[in-house]
Amino acid sequence: MRKLTSYLVLLTLLGSMLLTGCINNQNFEIHEWGVFVKGYECNETSVLTNPPELTFVYKPVIYFHSLENSTNVEVEIDFIKNVTAIPNATINDNKIIWNVTVENDSIKMADEETYYDYLFYEGEIIFSPHVTVMVTDEWSNVTYYVKNNESFTISNVFCVYGKCNDFTTTEDDWLECVYFGDLQPGEGKTVNDTDSGNIFNVTEAIDTLYDALISYGLTRDETQMLLNYWKDWWFYPTNLGNYTRVIYTIPQSIYDQLLPITVTPKPSSIVRVGIVTITDIPVLDLSNLSLTILTDRASYRVNDGINISLSITNRGDKDINLTFPDAQVADFEIVSGEGKQVYLWSSGRMFAQVITTLKVPAGESIELLNETWRADAREGNYTIVGWLPTTPKVYSNPITINIS
Repeated sequence: MRKLTSYLVLLTLLGSMLLTGCINNQNFEIHEWGVFVKGYECNETSVLTNPPELTFVYKPVIYFHSLENSTNVEVEIDFIKNVTAIPNATINDNKIIWNVTVENDSIKMADEETYYDYLFYEGEIIFSPHVTVMVTDEWSNVTYYVKNNESFTISNVFCVYGKCNDFTTTEDDWLECVYFGDLQPGEGKTVNDTDSGNIFNVTEAIDTLYDALISYGLTRDETQMLLNYWKDWWFYPTNLGNYTRVIYTIPQSIYDQLLPITVTPKPSSIVRVGIVTITDIPVLDLSNLSLTILTDRASYRVNDGINISLSITNRGDKDINLTFPDAQVADFEIVSGEGKQVYLWSSGRMFAQVITTLKVPAGESIELLNETWRADAREGNYTIVGWLPTTPKVYSNPITINIS
């Protein structure tokens, strides 16, 4: 599987301060929104104020409102490295510290002639979202699967997918925006592209995010700025080929852990809204995959050892990368002539709860399982079938054995 070397995170902090007297007695509020962008299965995240395909920063980062009188404010961001900050800040020990004077909603520099409308920063953080995503494209049918492996709820989950070579315009008809809603810890959900209630157009997706951001406490202007800034990169592909995104919001408590913020004087409240965007999710084309299950012979005696192997073959001319939600990559079962399951390979086994990838090179076969089963069953015919625990599952052709 392709791995990116960096993630991208947009952090936009919007401050709103109301002057009520001396600085120690002020009531003010900080609003912050951040977009954390990562490649699927990457480990390091960059913090940028613009989508990664843009060169220029078109929007500010930290705004102060309703500060008419000159006020000294200190803003500190922790757990960030390789930082660029505007205006200049003290940067060391993975920390940014601004000591600024805010006057008439602008940041006044020491020369009293230079003003900034905002504070800006970018850099890198360590961040590993634990979310499993599978997109399976069978041309006439696309299946989406998202599982939340975090210890917290992820909300407003969207999967955005553009099919190969469809990007001749920027019309949203070329994309599928699949809505998963909220996913609780450990919850996985499958959506088929025939499920009309979960398939949104771009306008509907943006409206859903808009309402969610407002409900979290951002102002309409702040919400509109965020969406205007990111909607093209989220919903309008700029490249040919497969285009995949997963978008979701995280709780403020998690945002605070990733990038702690300290403001002096202490605000009366802080609203922080974090949106995670996962990119470069592999799209699984099942049409060129086949599973084969074999035994060493067709007839056995009771209590004989039956050798069973399960192999996967890539009949296509391109490598296929499979992704699994845990360490289990295959399974098989043995069923009696009466339809009763007498053996399941995975039963009683424990699998590491880590995202697992399997590369199947073009034109090659890989043996996934090789197991000896003791035929401790009564006489009769038995059917054996194997499968991949993908979404949807890929099954082998069944084979029949006889035990006498």
